[in-house]
Amino acid sequence: MNIERYKKAALVATLMLQATAASAGDAKPSDINRIKSSQTLTIGYRADAFPYSYRDSQGRPTGYAVDFCEAAAKIIQSKLGISGLTIAWREVDDTNRFDEIRQGGIDLECSDTTNTTERLRLVGFGPTYFVGNLAVTVSDKSPIERIDQLRDHC
Repeated sequence: MNIERYKKAALVATLMLQATAASAGDAKPSDINRIKSSQTLTIGYRADAFPYSYRDSQGRPTGYAVDFCEAAAKIIQSKLGISGLTIAWREVDDTNRFDEIRQGGIDLECSDTTNTTERLRLVGFGPTYFVGNLAVTVSDKSPIERIDQLRDHC
């Protein structure tokens, strides 16, 4: 990723942090003040969401979303006027990531979390930075013609 893309990604993550503080039910403007006074940004990541977030061979968080959040942390550091922002990485999973945000355990979650209407009731989302698509293909000789016919094959 080149520096201009990092800058754009970091700006989006800054907006994500602001959106979370503004729209999530339990987020407060004091969250920004806490980050500023502690000089620590706690970022949640999933250790099993390759290639978005996972642990490298030394056990450190890595991946596309982790790179994105590290770039965002630099912008957040600059915007908040912090000379040395520390990133505290906290592993989260499918069952606790939204609770961690709502309860203040993490400030951001960097993974492959899909923005849905139901989830918007729980937490704030920043702008979408990755769009995926899923396709199913079968051989032209297969008797399967509709997706519901796959039910018995899974």
